[in-house]
Amino acid sequence: MNNEVFFTSLLKNTSDVVLLIDAKGQVCARSQTAVNIFGPSLADLILPVSNGELTLLVTHHSDKLITWTLEDIDHHHLLVGKVKTEAQLAMQALYDQAGFNVYWTDHNGVAMGTNPHALDVFQITNDEYRGLTYADIGKRYSLPMWTYEKFHQDDLSVIRTGKPIANEHEPVLILPDGSYCYFMSYRVPMRDDNNNVIGSAGLSVDITPTKLEKEKFEVSDKAKTNVLHHVAHDVCTPLTSMISLVELLIKNINLNCL
Repeated sequence: MNNEVFFTSLLKNTSDVVLLIDAKGQVCARSQTAVNIFGPSLADLILPVSNGELTLLVTHHSDKLITWTLEDIDHHHLLVGKVKTEAQLAMQALYDQAGFNVYWTDHNGVAMGTNPHALDVFQITNDEYRGLTYADIGKRYSLPMWTYEKFHQDDLSVIRTGKPIANEHEPVLILPDGSYCYFMSYRVPMRDDNNNVIGSAGLSVDITPTKLEKEKFEVSDKAKTNVLHHVAHDVCTPLTSMISLVELLIKNINLNCL
Protein backbone atom coordinates (compact mmCIF):
# COMPACT_ATOMS: atom_id res chain seq x y z
CA MET A 1 0.00 0.00 0.00
CA ASN A 2 1.50 3.36 -1.01
CA ASN A 3 1.46 6.35 1.34
CA GLU A 4 -1.36 8.14 -0.49
CA VAL A 5 -3.68 5.14 -0.14
CA PHE A 6 -2.61 4.71 3.48
CA PHE A 7 -3.33 8.35 4.34
CA THR A 8 -6.70 8.30 2.57
CA SER A 9 -7.78 5.11 4.38
CA LEU A 10 -6.59 6.40 7.76
CA LEU A 11 -8.31 9.78 7.47
CA LYS A 12 -11.54 8.18 6.29
CA ASN A 13 -11.85 5.47 8.96
CA THR A 14 -10.37 6.91 12.12
CA SER A 15 -12.31 8.45 15.00
CA ASP A 16 -9.20 10.32 16.15
CA VAL A 17 -8.11 13.84 15.30
CA VAL A 18 -5.63 13.16 12.49
CA LEU A 19 -3.76 15.89 10.61
CA LEU A 20 -1.37 15.41 7.70
CA ILE A 21 1.13 18.26 7.71
CA ASP A 22 3.66 19.03 5.03
CA ALA A 23 7.28 20.11 5.49
CA LYS A 24 6.21 23.78 5.68
CA GLY A 25 3.82 23.14 8.58
CA GLN A 26 0.70 23.43 6.46
CA VAL A 27 -2.25 21.08 7.01
CA CYS A 28 -2.81 19.28 3.71
CA ALA A 29 -5.37 16.72 4.90
CA ARG A 30 -7.43 16.05 7.99
CA SER A 31 -9.85 13.50 9.40
CA GLN A 32 -13.55 14.23 9.76
CA THR A 33 -13.14 14.26 13.56
CA ALA A 34 -10.63 17.10 13.21
CA VAL A 35 -13.12 19.07 11.12
CA ASN A 36 -15.93 18.36 13.60
CA ILE A 37 -13.91 19.58 16.57
CA PHE A 38 -11.89 22.49 15.17
CA GLY A 39 -13.98 23.52 12.21
CA PRO A 40 -12.69 24.16 8.69
CA SER A 41 -9.84 26.42 9.82
CA LEU A 42 -6.86 24.99 11.70
CA ALA A 43 -4.67 28.06 11.47
CA ASP A 44 -4.60 28.54 15.25
CA LEU A 45 -3.72 24.91 15.93
CA ILE A 46 -0.21 24.63 14.52
CA LEU A 47 2.76 26.91 14.96
CA PRO A 48 5.17 27.22 12.01
CA VAL A 49 7.86 24.60 11.66
CA SER A 50 11.11 25.74 13.28
CA ASN A 51 14.32 23.86 12.56
CA GLY A 52 12.32 20.88 11.41
CA GLU A 53 10.35 20.72 14.68
CA LEU A 54 6.57 21.06 14.75
CA THR A 55 5.22 22.85 17.83
CA LEU A 56 1.70 22.16 19.09
CA LEU A 57 -0.32 25.11 20.31
CA VAL A 58 -3.66 23.66 21.35
CA THR A 59 -4.13 20.75 23.77
CA HIS A 60 -7.54 21.82 25.15
CA HIS A 61 -10.59 22.62 23.11
CA SER A 62 -13.98 23.32 24.68
CA ASP A 63 -14.54 20.48 27.18
CA LYS A 64 -12.03 18.18 25.45
CA LEU A 65 -8.45 17.26 26.20
CA ILE A 66 -6.36 16.16 23.21
CA THR A 67 -3.23 14.08 23.66
CA TRP A 68 -0.98 14.29 20.62
CA THR A 69 1.52 11.93 19.03
CA LEU A 70 3.68 12.79 16.06
CA GLU A 71 5.11 10.58 13.30
CA ASP A 72 7.23 11.45 10.30
CA ILE A 73 6.16 9.64 7.12
CA ASP A 74 7.49 10.39 3.64
CA HIS A 75 8.42 14.06 4.30
CA HIS A 76 5.13 14.63 6.09
CA HIS A 77 4.17 14.94 9.73
CA LEU A 78 1.31 12.67 10.77
CA LEU A 79 -0.25 14.24 13.84
CA VAL A 80 -2.70 12.05 15.76
CA GLY A 81 -4.75 13.43 18.63
CA LYS A 82 -6.58 11.18 21.08
CA VAL A 83 -9.66 13.05 22.23
CA LYS A 84 -11.23 12.67 25.66
CA THR A 85 -13.98 14.80 27.11
CA GLU A 86 -13.93 16.05 30.69
CA ALA A 87 -16.59 13.47 31.54
CA GLN A 88 -14.40 10.70 30.10
CA LEU A 89 -11.42 11.98 32.07
CA ALA A 90 -13.48 11.99 35.25
CA MET A 91 -14.63 8.44 34.60
CA GLN A 92 -11.03 7.40 33.89
CA ALA A 93 -9.93 8.89 37.23
CA LEU A 94 -12.68 7.00 39.06
CA TYR A 95 -11.78 3.81 37.22
CA ASP A 96 -8.09 4.12 38.09
CA GLN A 97 -8.24 5.43 41.64
CA ALA A 98 -11.62 4.85 43.30
CA GLY A 99 -11.88 2.38 46.18
CA PHE A 100 -14.63 0.25 44.67
CA ASN A 101 -14.85 -2.51 42.07
CA VAL A 102 -15.75 -1.77 38.44
CA TYR A 103 -16.26 -4.63 35.99
CA TRP A 104 -17.97 -5.43 32.69
CA THR A 105 -19.04 -8.50 30.73
CA ASP A 106 -20.02 -9.40 27.18
CA HIS A 107 -23.57 -10.35 26.16
CA ASN A 108 -23.09 -13.87 27.57
CA GLY A 109 -21.94 -12.64 30.96
CA VAL A 110 -18.29 -13.52 30.29
CA ALA A 111 -15.77 -11.25 32.03
CA MET A 112 -14.23 -8.60 29.77
CA GLY A 113 -12.35 -6.39 32.23
CA THR A 114 -12.18 -4.80 35.66
CA ASN A 115 -10.44 -1.90 37.40
CA PRO A 116 -7.16 -1.85 39.39
CA HIS A 117 -8.93 -1.85 42.77
CA ALA A 118 -10.79 -5.09 42.00
CA LEU A 119 -7.62 -6.68 40.62
CA ASP A 120 -5.88 -5.87 43.89
CA VAL A 121 -8.74 -7.13 46.09
CA PHE A 122 -9.06 -10.44 44.25
CA GLN A 123 -5.31 -10.81 43.56
CA ILE A 124 -5.65 -11.36 39.83
CA THR A 125 -4.36 -9.69 36.65
CA ASN A 126 -6.60 -8.25 33.95
CA ASP A 127 -5.32 -10.85 31.47
CA GLU A 128 -6.23 -13.63 33.92
CA TYR A 129 -9.64 -12.08 34.60
CA ARG A 130 -10.63 -11.46 31.00
CA GLY A 131 -12.58 -14.37 29.51
CA LEU A 132 -13.58 -15.96 32.83
CA THR A 133 -17.11 -17.26 33.21
CA TYR A 134 -18.86 -17.02 36.57
CA ALA A 135 -18.31 -20.76 36.97
CA ASP A 136 -14.57 -20.15 36.49
CA ILE A 137 -14.66 -17.39 39.10
CA GLY A 138 -16.59 -19.64 41.48
CA LYS A 139 -14.01 -22.40 41.08
CA ARG A 140 -11.08 -19.99 41.49
CA TYR A 141 -12.42 -18.57 44.76
CA SER A 142 -14.22 -21.70 46.06
CA LEU A 143 -17.65 -20.08 45.92
CA PRO A 144 -20.84 -22.09 46.35
CA MET A 145 -22.68 -22.63 43.07
CA TRP A 146 -25.74 -20.63 44.16
CA THR A 147 -23.47 -17.62 44.82
CA TYR A 148 -21.84 -17.32 41.40
CA GLU A 149 -25.04 -18.40 39.66
CA LYS A 150 -26.79 -15.42 41.26
CA PHE A 151 -24.11 -13.07 39.88
CA HIS A 152 -24.53 -14.63 36.45
CA GLN A 153 -28.32 -14.43 36.48
CA ASP A 154 -28.21 -10.77 37.57
CA ASP A 155 -25.95 -9.95 34.62
CA LEU A 156 -28.14 -11.86 32.18
CA SER A 157 -31.24 -10.11 33.55
CA VAL A 158 -29.68 -6.69 32.89
CA ILE A 159 -28.62 -7.77 29.38
CA ARG A 160 -32.00 -9.33 28.56
CA THR A 161 -34.22 -6.54 29.91
CA GLY A 162 -31.96 -3.56 29.32
CA LYS A 163 -32.81 -2.37 32.83
CA PRO A 164 -30.36 -1.75 35.69
CA ILE A 165 -30.33 -3.62 38.99
CA ALA A 166 -29.66 -1.17 41.81
CA ASN A 167 -28.54 -1.55 45.43
CA GLU A 168 -28.26 -5.31 45.28
CA HIS A 169 -26.81 -6.91 48.42
CA GLU A 170 -24.50 -9.62 47.13
CA PRO A 171 -23.89 -12.96 48.89
CA VAL A 172 -20.89 -12.99 51.21
CA LEU A 173 -17.58 -13.62 49.44
CA ILE A 174 -14.45 -15.27 50.81
CA LEU A 175 -11.39 -13.38 49.59
CA PRO A 176 -8.03 -15.00 48.77
CA ASP A 177 -6.68 -13.97 52.21
CA GLY A 178 -9.52 -15.87 53.91
CA SER A 179 -11.46 -12.80 55.03
CA TYR A 180 -15.18 -12.35 54.46
CA CYS A 181 -16.48 -9.51 52.35
CA TYR A 182 -19.95 -8.09 51.73
CA PHE A 183 -20.71 -5.98 48.66
CA MET A 184 -23.57 -3.79 47.49
CA SER A 185 -23.75 -3.72 43.69
CA TYR A 186 -25.25 -1.71 40.86
CA ARG A 187 -25.43 -3.19 37.35
CA VAL A 188 -26.35 -1.40 34.12
CA PRO A 189 -26.62 -2.46 30.47
CA MET A 190 -23.77 -1.55 28.10
CA ARG A 191 -24.97 -0.33 24.71
CA ASP A 192 -23.36 0.22 21.32
CA ASP A 193 -23.80 3.29 19.11
CA ASN A 194 -27.11 1.84 17.85
CA ASN A 195 -28.43 1.46 21.41
CA ASN A 196 -28.20 -2.33 21.30
CA VAL A 197 -27.31 -4.03 24.58
CA ILE A 198 -23.90 -5.67 24.17
CA GLY A 199 -23.11 -6.56 27.78
CA SER A 200 -23.34 -5.35 31.35
CA ALA A 201 -21.25 -3.08 33.53
CA GLY A 202 -21.22 -3.21 37.29
CA LEU A 203 -19.97 -1.36 40.31
CA SER A 204 -19.60 -2.98 43.74
CA VAL A 205 -18.93 -1.16 47.01
CA ASP A 206 -17.48 -2.96 50.02
CA ILE A 207 -20.03 -2.64 52.83
CA THR A 208 -18.33 -5.13 55.17
CA PRO A 209 -17.68 -2.62 58.03
CA THR A 210 -21.30 -1.42 57.93
CA LYS A 211 -22.60 -4.99 57.73
CA LEU A 212 -20.50 -6.16 60.69
CA GLU A 213 -21.54 -3.14 62.77
CA LYS A 214 -25.19 -3.86 62.00
CA GLU A 215 -24.81 -7.53 62.96
CA LYS A 216 -22.99 -6.50 66.15
CA PHE A 217 -25.80 -4.07 67.00
CA GLU A 218 -28.48 -6.69 66.28
CA VAL A 219 -26.72 -9.21 68.56
CA SER A 220 -26.38 -6.57 71.27
CA ASP A 221 -30.00 -5.51 70.86
CA LYS A 222 -31.18 -9.11 71.07
CA ALA A 223 -29.09 -9.68 74.19
CA LYS A 224 -30.52 -6.52 75.76
CA THR A 225 -34.06 -7.65 74.94
CA ASN A 226 -33.39 -11.05 76.56
CA VAL A 227 -31.98 -9.40 79.70
CA LEU A 228 -34.98 -7.09 80.00
CA HIS A 229 -37.32 -10.05 79.54
CA HIS A 230 -35.63 -11.99 82.37
CA VAL A 231 -35.48 -8.93 84.63
CA ALA A 232 -39.16 -8.24 84.03
CA HIS A 233 -39.98 -11.86 84.86
CA ASP A 234 -37.86 -11.79 88.02
CA VAL A 235 -39.43 -8.51 89.13
CA CYS A 236 -42.99 -9.54 88.32
CA THR A 237 -42.87 -12.77 90.35
CA PRO A 238 -42.35 -11.16 93.78
CA LEU A 239 -44.60 -8.26 92.85
CA THR A 240 -47.43 -10.68 92.14
CA SER A 241 -47.05 -12.20 95.59
CA MET A 242 -46.90 -8.76 97.21
CA ILE A 243 -50.02 -7.61 95.37
CA SER A 244 -51.87 -10.73 96.51
CA LEU A 245 -50.80 -10.10 100.12
CA VAL A 246 -51.88 -6.45 99.96
CA GLU A 247 -55.26 -7.46 98.54
CA LEU A 248 -55.68 -9.98 101.37
CA LEU A 249 -54.82 -7.36 104.02
CA ILE A 250 -57.25 -4.89 102.49
CA LYS A 251 -59.94 -7.55 102.56
CA ASN A 252 -59.28 -8.30 106.27
CA ILE A 253 -59.32 -4.61 107.13
CA ASN A 254 -62.66 -4.20 105.43
CA LEU A 255 -64.08 -7.17 107.33
CA ASN A 256 -62.92 -5.78 110.68
CA CYS A 257 -64.58 -2.47 109.92
CA LEU A 258 -67.97 -4.04 109.43
